[in-house]
Amino acid sequence: MKEVIRKINTLCKGTDEALAALKKKYANNAKVMSLLNEYEEEIEGHPVQ
Repeated sequence: MKEVIRKINTLCKGTDEALAALKKKYANNAKVMSLLNEYEEEIEGHPVQ
């Protein structure tokens, strides 16, 4: 299980920041924001050593 968590931490790193950037970029576009709001804002967990 630790290996799976390590891989998730590696592959998903930066997704929270990327989503925030997209929301900022498309803040005035209701259709895009509606889609972006379907995603969880904080999916990156704390890295497991």
